[in-house]
Amino acid sequence: NYNNEDIMTFARVFTGLDRQAARSNVEEVRSNNGKNAIDPMQMIARWHDNYPKQDLDKMYLGDGLPPCSELPKGSFLLTGARYEFLSSYSGSDVLKLQSSSPLYQALCGSGGACSFQPVVILQQDLTCSGDECTTTWPHVVELSDQGVYYEYSLPRCMHLFFFEGRIVTGGGERRWWTSRRVCTNPET
Repeated sequence: NYNNEDIMTFARVFTGLDRQAARSNVEEVRSNNGKNAIDPMQMIARWHDNYPKQDLDKMYLGDGLPPCSELPKGSFLLTGARYEFLSSYSGSDVLKLQSSSPLYQALCGSGGACSFQPVVILQQDLTCSGDECTTTWPHVVELSDQGVYYEYSLPRCMHLFFFEGRIVTGGGERRWWTSRRVCTNPET
């Protein structure tokens, strides 16, 4: 059984979604108000409800998953780590890999010339090299001399809303706005 309160709680999971921008060569329908009804919706983090959400059993979504803060250091180099090819990337949070890095070689593929696969799952534990040794987990890695990007898929884990220890206030230049304050764990 579920009631309106359960429906409201689950609706909060989907806050922050918005349609993608319109794109060319697609027939426009007036009812879409110029919005893209073809591509998957995008998540706009500042619109999303960050608070914990309960399931129908009164447990919280994510219960049973390990906390992201407890993932082992260098988990992005362990067997089973997943990387997905990106056609381009313009962010600044990139870990540049040198050609001597075992991770670079795993993403490049075996043989002479690199053959980039859409998804690469590490088949064995790798040793760190250079900047990899001081990184907790990278969001995106770049094969430096190739101009190729892969996104690291964090294993299933949960970011705790409340945690023991320090509290950091986020929000950038508007960090003192009450609506922008967020409790975060500086380790994740």
